This record gives sequence, C-alpha cells and structure tokens, in this order.
Amino acid sequence: MRRFVQSLSSGDIDPVVPAGVREALREFPDRYNVAIRGPAAIVFIQEARWKVASMSWGLVPSWEKEANTRYSTQTARLERARESRLYRSAWAQRRCVLPLNGYYKWDRESSPRQPYFIQAADGGVLFAAALWSLWGEVETGLLSFAVLTHEQPAIPSPLVPDGPRFVPPALLAEWMSCDPR
Repeated sequence: MRRFVQSLSSGDIDPVVPAGVREALREFPDRYNVAIRGPAAIVFIQEARWKVASMSWGLVPSWEKEANTRYSTQTARLERARESRLYRSAWAQRRCVLPLNGYYKWDRESSPRQPYFIQAADGGVLFAAALWSLWGEVETGLLSFAVLTHEQPAIPSPLVPDGPRFVPPALLAEWMSCDPR
C-alpha cells in the first residue's frame, strides 16, 4: 500500500462511529491520491474521548532527533509491530484507525505498471488499523501514523497479497482503547 483515497465528505460512515466524529471526518478535504508523508484524517481515543486529527502518513517515533526518520514507516506488519522497536510503544498506547475509501495496489509484472483500486464491495468507508505517534511538543509537534498490514488471500494474483488490516466498525472502540486482546 503506497497510496490511498480518503473522500469522506459525502460517504456513508457507519453509525457506530459517534455523530460528532462522523461530522468532523466529513469536514476534511477529499483526497484521491494520498502518498507517503501526506496528511490524512485519523480517528483515535484519548482520555476516553473519540478524536479526529490530521496526521502525516509515515510514523516518526518520538525518540527520533528530527521530525523525520530514515526508516520506511508508512506500514507495519501486524505480526511484528507489537515487538518492533519502532512500533512497540504506539502498539501499547496509541492505536488509531484510518478511515478510507480504498487503496491502490500495483501490478509489478506489467509494463507499464498497472494500478488497481481495492475497495469494499459496497463502496463503503473502511477502517484500517493504525498506530500513531507524537514527535515533539503537544501543541507544536508532528502527529504521524503507520497502517498495519497483513496477508490478504482475497487479493488476486499478480498483485502482492498483502494490505491493510481492517477493523470492523463494531470493534473500533476496542481496538483504539488498546485492549490487549
């Protein structure tokens, strides 16, 4: 996953998401080709309240000396993130979701390379599991995130069979509350 679409201004967002959060998401500008380091609307829970913020795609750990990183941190493998030095703290304390309409996968075997748009069968908003970080001070720091990925057998060949780990709407609060299950 290297690019995604976040067009929420008129999309149906599941009613399990609090009304205020749905409205906040609809106010974000529609983006049809979000790339690495691009801004995106992220939903998270802080102090027992659902929040929405614009974050940069590509997690910058709080321990980095500068507001960037030499590592590729736009995605993190689900099965390794919990133990990874880059993501361990975020896994334990700062989980979030990326609402999106779909994402692009590229057929690397074709010439020129062919993009495919992967989306929900009904075209609805999907919620990708993600981790977030704050680099710097609360008021002036950089908010950033990484999307959790895993193997998805439903993705057909010749596309690489991995993609975001989607969270069902009914489990959003549980995921973002950092429930250890």
